[in-house]
Amino acid sequence: MRMFSPVLTAVLAGIFLPLAAPAQTCTGNAGFSDTPLRLTAALDLGEGYTSIGGGVLSGKPNALFFGGGLALVSPDFGDGGIALSGLVGKEIERPLGEKLRWCPFAGLTHTTNGGFGGSVTDFAIGGTVGYPLQSSGSGTTRFILTGGYTGVYERYELAAGFGSAEEWFGIIDAGVGIILSENLSITPGVRLYFRFSGGRDPSIVVRGSYGLGR
Repeated sequence: MRMFSPVLTAVLAGIFLPLAAPAQTCTGNAGFSDTPLRLTAALDLGEGYTSIGGGVLSGKPNALFFGGGLALVSPDFGDGGIALSGLVGKEIERPLGEKLRWCPFAGLTHTTNGGFGGSVTDFAIGGTVGYPLQSSGSGTTRFILTGGYTGVYERYELAAGFGSAEEWFGIIDAGVGIILSENLSITPGVRLYFRFSGGRDPSIVVRGSYGLGR
């Protein structure tokens, strides 16, 4: 089953996007002092699996941030599903080295009718990092290397009285963020799954973020 956090993918659009200064580099937000609210979107494409979602992300500089959203999921078998998710994280003021910024986070996603008539709940905890690349031109476009690790506890509630099941697995995300303006960013990336039972192929994830409230 491939039900991990389609909404977190959208909410974490901010978490894996780069920003022009002033910025919250670890989350990809354009700095909450100037843009306290951001709209996020994401498309996750795997073999026989697609999710598309959107959300919002808000917070304060060098402090807690939080978000939520909704996604439509088309799994590799059965019917599709609708997922709701929430997330909270913390911007760490002290960098790792000269430029590397990081943020821990935790999230919850609940997917109904997740391809087998039941539901799936994901509890996730992890961290993200961002490393800005040196710009060689005079334009406004900027680039940043992004990545993160998420540990997930996933619980399935099966339909028609078949009981429940659970599993633990890890996820590594990596990508390159493209800053098109102070408010608009897009990041293509790759998502890798790690679990004892196998069965999860890598997926391509494209994320976007747009700042409001300026």
